[in-house]
Amino acid sequence: MVFADDNATLLKPAATPSANVTPDAAKHLTFTAYDGDASHPNEMAFQLSTLEPRRSTSFLKLGETVPGTNLKLQKFTADNQAARDNSALTVVDTRTHQELVLPIGKVVKIP
Repeated sequence: MVFADDNATLLKPAATPSANVTPDAAKHLTFTAYDGDASHPNEMAFQLSTLEPRRSTSFLKLGETVPGTNLKLQKFTADNQAARDNSALTVVDTRTHQELVLPIGKVVKIP
């Protein structure tokens, strides 16, 4: 696929964000939402977003890796008994095995 600018010069298509993803591309993650029955976390879907421009929101299941990172979804802890949802998603860096807890609705800097 090629594109033409105002001068009708052929331009190469811009690289898609997924084509240029590096392990350090997403420096901030937000666990935004979840869908499903908390008593069956392996069947749930989790919404994760980054603050970086041109990065899409991901909908992942436990065991899947966050695109552009080495972070794998490991565990979901449901805690919505209070007036505010305090649920959290634990991810693990597949290189260092370091765990990182993502509280729902909070921006977390990835080390």
